[in-house]
Amino acid sequence: MKEAAGSCTHMRGCEMYGLFGSQTLLEAWKERFCHGDYTKCQRYVRTLRGERVPATLLPNGMDLPSMGKS
Repeated sequence: MKEAAGSCTHMRGCEMYGLFGSQTLLEAWKERFCHGDYTKCQRYVRTLRGERVPATLLPNGMDLPSMGKS
C-alpha cells in the first residue's frame, strides 16, 4: 500500500488509546501508525473490511495480552 498522507480518520474513538497506562508508549504507537502510515494499521485494515476489531488488537496485529508471554 502507498504511504498515507495525514492522520488516520479512525483515530477518534479508537479503543486502543485506553489500553496504555504509559503516555510515552502510546505516543510511540500513534507516531508510527496514527500519524504515520495508518494504512498498515491492522485496526484500520480490519475496520475497512468490516471485520470485528478486538479492543486489545495493536496496530501491528499483535494482541496486547499476549505480548511478553511465552
